[in-house]
Amino acid sequence: PATIFMAVLAVPILIVYPFAKRWMHCPQAILGLAFSFGILMAYSSILGEHVSWWKIFMSLPPTAWLLFMANFAWILAYDTIYALVDIEDDKKIGIRTSAIFFGRMVRSVIGVFYLIYLILSAWILLQFNNSFLSWIVLGLMGWQIVNFWLKIKSLDRLICLQVFSQNYRLGWLFFAGVILQKTSMLNHIG
Repeated sequence: PATIFMAVLAVPILIVYPFAKRWMHCPQAILGLAFSFGILMAYSSILGEHVSWWKIFMSLPPTAWLLFMANFAWILAYDTIYALVDIEDDKKIGIRTSAIFFGRMVRSVIGVFYLIYLILSAWILLQFNNSFLSWIVLGLMGWQIVNFWLKIKSLDRLICLQVFSQNYRLGWLFFAGVILQKTSMLNHIG
């Protein structure tokens, strides 16, 4: 019941997103909410019928909220990079994006979004496993973020498109960190 309730709450976000570029200066935030809401839904399904639908948000563990916020920041970073690809066309036709909204500060803001993502990812990974492997994964994530940030310095459309399309690497690195974390936890138990 709680997951169904959360799915119903997600529907307006999904409906609003295609129109957000017409009335909102940072429609990437709506996309971030839409994509990140699945994390909260997944956690609510784990809780199952042990929690009432009206108590679901208070019942979710802190890790669910950390994952939600980390994912949200990551989406704001990579989708703002994607918005840089079409920035000139968007300005001509009057569509609003975070790339236009942040203007000359766009690269700095992208860096802040990535930094938030990295800090929250570190918090998630290290709270369960403060191992050398977790630090290696986080170091690789940090290196990848710095690499992305340096590449978009020129704001060249093709480079921004390339960086946007390579963001899956951060997801895979985080996933590897979670797998290493779970594997390490199992080794301690066994």
